[in-house]
Amino acid sequence: MNPNDPNELNIVDLLQAAMSSRKFIILFTSFFTIFAVLYSLSLDNIYSSSYQLSYTSSFSNQENSSLSILTKLASNESQMDSSGKFVIERMRSRDFFKIFHEDDIFLKNLMAYDSFDISKSSDSYISDEYNTQNIKNQWVNGRPSLLNAHKEFIDSNFEIGLDRENGIITLTIFHESPYIAKEWADRVLKEINLYISNIDKTKAQNAYNFLINKLQESTTVEIRKSISALMEKELNTLMLSEVLDNYVFDIIEHAAVPEQKILPQRSIVVLTYFIASFSFSLIVVLALFFMDKKMLITFFPPKIKSIKY
Repeated sequence: MNPNDPNELNIVDLLQAAMSSRKFIILFTSFFTIFAVLYSLSLDNIYSSSYQLSYTSSFSNQENSSLSILTKLASNESQMDSSGKFVIERMRSRDFFKIFHEDDIFLKNLMAYDSFDISKSSDSYISDEYNTQNIKNQWVNGRPSLLNAHKEFIDSNFEIGLDRENGIITLTIFHESPYIAKEWADRVLKEINLYISNIDKTKAQNAYNFLINKLQESTTVEIRKSISALMEKELNTLMLSEVLDNYVFDIIEHAAVPEQKILPQRSIVVLTYFIASFSFSLIVVLALFFMDKKMLITFFPPKIKSIKY
């Protein structure tokens, strides 16, 4: 900087400072860019398989028929939001995940999966976590707990969202293997339909048993008619939960075995490292410039030298 006028910022001086330390900027940026290339190549490919779904009319009717008179005054959209949130939160819950945690094959593909060889369509597992040769005790550090497995699944492998504008639910599974991603998407959809239908069936059966007792106790005609109407509703729920495979969701678009990876986006990783390292090196050079210092490049280590511009 000009010592006679420390408040003057000359863009030409800044450019000269950057050019005078260009070796440092080039070497620093090149080092981290090469590192980014190697790092991105080491990342496993991630595939995703997705269902597009909508709530079945039978499930929506069952939900809405259970609402109070006050709630029925609200819009249909708010009713669907309520039932939708219920199902989505159930799918994210640990109670629902217990079904998968009890499956050893599912658990090893979640917690001990290493990589997928696309040329051979074969799976490999982390030897420090899972020993495929030891039949009696395959988990090296013990079987993963429900809490840890659930967290891994929700954080890394599972995604579900509801589009409020059109009511479409998107269920997506991520995995290093495209075949496992498709298999899990199929299974999650199947299990949630069964899980919710069992919950509703249990509620309906308990309510029906209760109403039968009340019907036998009542002698008033009007009350018996009201109880009979309620029993009919519960019988309808029991019937639907028994006969419908797609109790909660209708399928708009089936999941498929993905052909292209969704992650990592290696070009973006490399570009991000390049921009970050170039910007950082430039900031270092300009910071030294304002302190009347300059970065000198030697084989090892880089040196900072006081200079006068």
